[in-house]
Amino acid sequence: MMMRIDLPRQSRSGRFIGLADVLREIPDNSLFWSMQYLADAIGAAPEGVDWVDLENLVNTSARGYEFSWAELVGFSEGLSDVVDVFLVADVGRVETRYDFDEPDVVDRPPTLIVQMEDSSSWSIWVDEQWDGSAQAASGLRKLAER
Repeated sequence: MMMRIDLPRQSRSGRFIGLADVLREIPDNSLFWSMQYLADAIGAAPEGVDWVDLENLVNTSARGYEFSWAELVGFSEGLSDVVDVFLVADVGRVETRYDFDEPDVVDRPPTLIVQMEDSSSWSIWVDEQWDGSAQAASGLRKLAER
């Protein structure tokens, strides 16, 4: 079963909550990460790829743009802003694209989903059976209170 955690764009103190902040609350892991949608990101693209090319690659490839955990964290730290992003992670390679509008409505959801839509709020789905689920849920809920 998936647990959903919604976070505002800004914490109570008014601090912007970015992708790097969200990922810091998820424990280190060996999951396979796939960025399946990206729009209007500002910052350093991975491996010096042009942003337009990266968005096209992410949004049109069969499995999205694949990251290891370390690569994803490094990428997120180079971002200053993102309007839309949709990430999925699973214990094995992510072999399918998930529906951005209803990511948890599938026969077998992935282990984690991280989504920012229209710069409005974060939605994170965590498989309750995953070893890091309690730590991630606790940290993410506290993030909005800071």
